[in-house]
This record gives sequence, structure tokens and C-alpha cells, in this order.
Amino acid sequence: MPQGIRTDRPQVPAPRVSRVKVFTPRVFARGVADVPFPRVIAFWFFALSFLGGILFYVTWGFTYGSWNLFRPEWVGAYAVTVILLGFGIVGMLLYRKETPTTNP
Repeated sequence: MPQGIRTDRPQVPAPRVSRVKVFTPRVFARGVADVPFPRVIAFWFFALSFLGGILFYVTWGFTYGSWNLFRPEWVGAYAVTVILLGFGIVGMLLYRKETPTTNP
């Protein structure tokens, strides 16, 4: 019996514990091909996201004359900018070229 299940009360039946996996690779992803995704494509997607965030910020600033990040009426535009820049930076860091390391 698993730990933490009380068996000192006979009027309450013990719960049944199932040991069967529900989502196994053979059942859950049966028809999906295992194709490696190129790191270069992912890196450039995130680079475009980063550049899109910068372009969006500059375009919004020139169009509406709003460069102050703390004005509450433009908070939506800056939320979009922060998300695009954030995903772009994190994605580029995760998908950058691997540098070969030498073992000492």
C-alpha cells in the first residue's frame, strides 16, 4: 500500500491505485513523425520577433508621439513590445549556435 493511506478505519474502503500509464508514446503520438527541427530556423524566428518588437515600439512612438513607458493610456502597446522583445531575447539565447567545448 502507498504511504499516507490510512488503513486503521475498516468502514472506509482503501482507494484503488492504478499503475497504468495513460499517455504512452505509442498511444498518444502514434501518427506523429519525429522530425528534428533546425535550430537555425528557430533562431531566426526569435530574431524576427525581437526586431518586430523594436520596429513596433519605434513605429508606435513616431505615430502617436508616446515614448513614456509609464503613461497608462499606452500600456497595451508597451505590453506587446515587452512580450516581443522578451520572447525574442530568450529564444535567441536558447537557440544560438552551440560552441564546441574541449574537455580538459
